[in-house]
Amino acid sequence: ATTRLVLATTVAQVLANIGKL
Repeated sequence: ATTRLVLATTVAQVLANIGKL
């Protein structure tokens, strides 16, 4: 996996968690 892809996935998960709040 590419570092950028991992970062993008992590950011997406964080944003999703924030959206749940």
